[in-house]
Amino acid sequence: MEETKSVIAQSTTADVSSIPKSYHPPATNKVLTEKIAAYQKFISEYIVQAQLEKQQAVAAAEQKIREEVRGSTNRKMDATEEPNSEGSE
Repeated sequence: MEETKSVIAQSTTADVSSIPKSYHPPATNKVLTEKIAAYQKFISEYIVQAQLEKQQAVAAAEQKIREEVRGSTNRKMDATEEPNSEGSE
């Protein structure tokens, strides 16, 4: 038991002057910061480009649907006008 007490006493009276007073980040933080900035730039450009492509795809799909509806409406109008034009002659 005495031995354990002496070990604890020695560990609590350790020289604290060997512990650094401040922390200096390693030089690699600059590299990591540059990588993070490049990644953020890439992601922001990617998101903007993806949204533009999505918007263009939606606009193209809407245009295609409009054309199909117009074509369908025109065919129906033509079909309903033909009997009327024959009957009016």
